[in-house]
Amino acid sequence: MTSFTDKPLDRHFTVEVRGTSFDVVLPDGRRCDGLCWDEMLGQVARLTHPKLVSETGYAMRTPEQWDTHWENMCNKANQFLEIKE
Repeated sequence: MTSFTDKPLDRHFTVEVRGTSFDVVLPDGRRCDGLCWDEMLGQVARLTHPKLVSETGYAMRTPEQWDTHWENMCNKANQFLEIKE
């Protein structure tokens, strides 16, 4: 059996349980919130498995970045609704 990495991985993050969902939080404050069980496991795999680290997982953003992201999404939705009217 061979190891999938030659050196120990140094990854730190927290999984927070929020009711029926999970938040994955990095030490620098970036996070992805509201994941279901299998999404959380997939994100943990992407953060810890060397062959998946470069794969795109769920977005990890600071709370401020999430606020900006959702504001932009709402603006796009409003623009779409204005076009339809």
